[in-house]
Amino acid sequence: MLEGPRAAKLEELLEVVGLVNEVFMTPRGFPPILGEVFPLLFNVNNLDNLRIIVMDGKIISHVGIWEGSLLIYGSWFKVGMIGAVCTHKDFRGRGYASALVMDALRKMRMDGVDLVLISGDRSLYRRFGCFKSGIVYHYKVSGEKLKNSGHKFNIIPYDEGMIGDIISIYQREPVRYRRTREEFKLLLEVFKKIRRYDGFKAGIRLAAAGDKPLAYIAFSSFLSEDSLKVWEYAGLREAIPYLMANIFETEKTSSLEITVPFHDTEMLSLFERYGLDRPNMDSEASMLILNPIGFFEKSRLYLEERVGREVISKIGVEEDDGKIAVSLDGKRFMLEPSDFTLLFFDSPDPKRLREKVMPIRRFLDGALPMPTPLYGLNYV
Repeated sequence: MLEGPRAAKLEELLEVVGLVNEVFMTPRGFPPILGEVFPLLFNVNNLDNLRIIVMDGKIISHVGIWEGSLLIYGSWFKVGMIGAVCTHKDFRGRGYASALVMDALRKMRMDGVDLVLISGDRSLYRRFGCFKSGIVYHYKVSGEKLKNSGHKFNIIPYDEGMIGDIISIYQREPVRYRRTREEFKLLLEVFKKIRRYDGFKAGIRLAAAGDKPLAYIAFSSFLSEDSLKVWEYAGLREAIPYLMANIFETEKTSSLEITVPFHDTEMLSLFERYGLDRPNMDSEASMLILNPIGFFEKSRLYLEERVGREVISKIGVEEDDGKIAVSLDGKRFMLEPSDFTLLFFDSPDPKRLREKVMPIRRFLDGALPMPTPLYGLNYV
């Protein structure tokens, strides 16, 4: 008998985690640690967002959702993330993942989610209007580029007594997620747990002037990969290269990967001063503005600060038979959902800059694209 799509039950949580590990981890020789790595996703309080299909009492397909709040330069949005999308190898090619992604988008729309982020770029996601969006730069840095002279900052390994410092630094970021202290604790504990496994490196470093922490970096690696990934950085940008140099010194890695969004011009300029060539434009995620009217209303504050209230008063947004109608100073433009997302967040693919988006973009010159959110520690 086939059940679903539906929410997972409490007694099914371990089986859900087992399926995800079976698909993503153990075939690659990795330990089954995804239940620990994604504590906000695989959580008893998030069961309704673990969407599954069950065949004869066995979970055969899963799509995970995490919902939260995202700040973009003073405007708060409800964000939904989709991750851990998988189907048991014996049941692939039957449309189960498609059914679950459709179910996840339906649920998030009912929950009032404005913006969806999905890790990866698959035809499965493009089918529902989720395309690679936003502009970021993925750096892969070698240690020679980041040699620092002198000791401008004190570098401090994180311990649990510093959680308040981490929270304080993160709260000053202009693009960030809302996290409770309890959620911070869960996310930061991940890096301690990862170090328990052979072949894994992970840690959190803070940079301080005297005894005042000013910035931090959270990083980890996977088994045989001779590279570390920065999952999140925050705080004084000048301190970030010092933190990276310290990681090279202490972890003996050949390279360090860090993603910088296009709007972080201070970080980009700093890397240029260190002689780092800017990589080609890329994206952090597949994105979709799921609630166009709500998203536009919530972005008004950001838009009015950039182009003025009078300009924004000439714009109207409506949904019309699966499309988005944008009224602009007496003219009406019909956009697909993917075009509406492109309008606000752009894309690294120049072919996607369609002509029908450009008149609106020109009208809002100086405001768009909006800053690109990164996953950070909230990655699922």
